Amino acid sequence: MKTNPKLATILLVAALISTGALSPVYAAERTLGNNVVVGSFRLHVQIQERRVVVMDRGGIHAAAVPSTQLIADFLNWDPSSRIASISVAIRNIGTGSVSGPLHAVVLEVAPPTVVPTNPDSGVAPDSWRWIYSASFLGGSSVLSPLQTSGAKKWDFVSIFAMDFQLDIQILAGVPLPPGVGATIESPDGTSITVQPNSIPYEAVIDIKSVSTSTIVAPLGNLEAVAAVNVTFEPSFPNSIGVPPSAPLQISIPAPAVLPSSEFVVGQQGLVDFVDGVSAGLRNQLVPVDTASFTAGKIVTNAKVFPGIFGGGLYAIVADTGSGFATGIASDASGPRPGVVVSNSTNTLVSVTDAAGQYKLFISGGPFTVTGFDPLRGSSGSTTGSISTSGSTVAANILLNPLPVTPVCIPSVTDCRAGIRNGGFERGNLTSWTTTGAALVGQQLGPTSTGVIIHPTEGQWMADINTSAGAVGGVGSSLKQQFIVPAGVRTLRLDFNFVSEEFPEFVGTIFNDAFRANITTPNGQSTFAQVTVNQSGGFTLIGDCFFPGGDTTCGQTGWREGSVDLSAFAGTNTPIEVELLFTANDAGDNIYDTHILIDNIRFSTLWVDSKAISGANANAVRIQQDVGRFSCA
Repeated sequence: MKTNPKLATILLVAALISTGALSPVYAAERTLGNNVVVGSFRLHVQIQERRVVVMDRGGIHAAAVPSTQLIADFLNWDPSSRIASISVAIRNIGTGSVSGPLHAVVLEVAPPTVVPTNPDSGVAPDSWRWIYSASFLGGSSVLSPLQTSGAKKWDFVSIFAMDFQLDIQILAGVPLPPGVGATIESPDGTSITVQPNSIPYEAVIDIKSVSTSTIVAPLGNLEAVAAVNVTFEPSFPNSIGVPPSAPLQISIPAPAVLPSSEFVVGQQGLVDFVDGVSAGLRNQLVPVDTASFTAGKIVTNAKVFPGIFGGGLYAIVADTGSGFATGIASDASGPRPGVVVSNSTNTLVSVTDAAGQYKLFISGGPFTVTGFDPLRGSSGSTTGSISTSGSTVAANILLNPLPVTPVCIPSVTDCRAGIRNGGFERGNLTSWTTTGAALVGQQLGPTSTGVIIHPTEGQWMADINTSAGAVGGVGSSLKQQFIVPAGVRTLRLDFNFVSEEFPEFVGTIFNDAFRANITTPNGQSTFAQVTVNQSGGFTLIGDCFFPGGDTTCGQTGWREGSVDLSAFAGTNTPIEVELLFTANDAGDNIYDTHILIDNIRFSTLWVDSKAISGANANAVRIQQDVGRFSCA
């Protein structure tokens, strides 16, 4: 078999990287990241012959990653409009997936009197492009090996009915294979390094420099010396959710003049804030890493903060002689996760982790740190002082209820509308009230026949069941009160009814049941339910190995439940509702039933509102009006 020497070289390099033997630098030809050239072709469109001939371009024009081919056919020639139409699809002939959208870029047209009439973007050669998004990739964000995209129609005006040729490049994202370590460099020398064996799945990872003006979070007295945009996208996000096991390292060519040799890296994101008695979200910088100047570059080092573990917009700000504060934010119930901690010396904020801990960069000297818990409407402050540059000072924060709780109602301790932990991706049941046997899991199974039931989204799902721990040995529940967000139409959830009662006890008194109830100002109603006798069909999956059961077990498979909440959304007064899931054993407490629940979400009405210059309107009024009239 004839081997492509260039492809063989790339595979050899990838094998060396995966063992940590070398860390390549991609300069002129990128082989990983976004906008990688994965195909380079010349198309000869022959109007008189009614055909298209596709040639791979070689030599200096060859693709950096030769993993695609073009499939082109002649469709039509219209003598009156002088338009020639061809059909073009892209096929992945490589051994790994490529990430969309795929861009087919027309670099040159000869003769120049021929021009395209329907490109998706561009106005001239080297900018004309047809874009193959998910709708052309089988509804997916990737084009898998040996998969062919849907075909697009390309139209060209040839005034003199002349045959013509096109030079085409195919651009796509090329993912990093599972377990591989590499340094991925952008054309301007900015790079991101992935440690070997830190990511157990395929992901598109990339980095590019952006202007510091891209940072819209308030900087205050902080000086931003650089900003980067990091891409971190698992190729198959529905099946993967864990972050890398080691932080990503970024390296940036240093500007000619630097205010310091030490830096703090802040990630821009929407973070809770409280101002007086109003609460909301705004863009703020959260410190995630530190960096140092070395050999002409600014390189992150993860010495103080955990490091960079995902994509986003990052600002590199100067550390001109300061230190760090760390501590636990807690209230009367104990440490609180999700508390936003700000400080009096700069505009950086921290968000406490699952243990209630925060870490913050302090711009030297005396400081005050203030914590705000957006879910309980509590706040607290404490003081400290940095006496030695680079040192870390402990400063715990005690939270107390605010005199006026922002956007809260008395019977709910949650200060923002919506479901908390609706996908159970915290890996626990925080924000939920439970009775009996309720837990979270990443899978159910395998059964004796090898069946494994996974969550419908993310990595976790809830499981309420009638096994040991159920109240009276027969019942369990999961409950949450929440405020209906403005604009909501429908509340939806996924559930799967798995029971040992299948198939022997269908039609008997052993009629285990699941119910999803919603309690609103109009009363309680059941909007999703399954019983053994009214399951509407089930699939036998072998022995589920539930304690006390037999060797047969069945599942209904994932189903969707939904309820209309539009009558309670967008009103002047926030409306509280209660969501309740119950699992009950009927007739005995021997054979168990498990109800798997996941992906609780809202279908929302989106409103695009604009204020005309000079109108009697502002952001506050627009937000109030949208909330009031979104269900009209």
